[in-house]
Amino acid sequence: MDKILIIDKPIKFSDIEKVVSWHSDYIKGVADIKNQRLSFGGSLHADGEQKLLEELDVDNEFLWGFNFYPNKEVEYESLINIKPRVGNKSIFIASEEIKKQVNEVIFKLILF
Repeated sequence: MDKILIIDKPIKFSDIEKVVSWHSDYIKGVADIKNQRLSFGGSLHADGEQKLLEELDVDNEFLWGFNFYPNKEVEYESLINIKPRVGNKSIFIASEEIKKQVNEVIFKLILF
């Protein structure tokens, strides 16, 4: 498994790049929109999800996977986003409100 970095306070993006592995041209991430935390890295989004679940007792309905590109583009696509019980039946985040919350966590914690 690739290194997973848990972020709960602001950090420079260049410091993240030194620690985690790229998947071609993006880094896998998971946002915990309830506790305002991120995971970056891992082979799968599920690796970051599991790491966040281990660190704090949170329901995975608050954990949303994304891909992060160096141009600050966020792609809301991950198998962990399939959450039929909260109305998300696709690998893409359907809710604009949840996308907004994911972005808020990312750009609050990642400094460029």
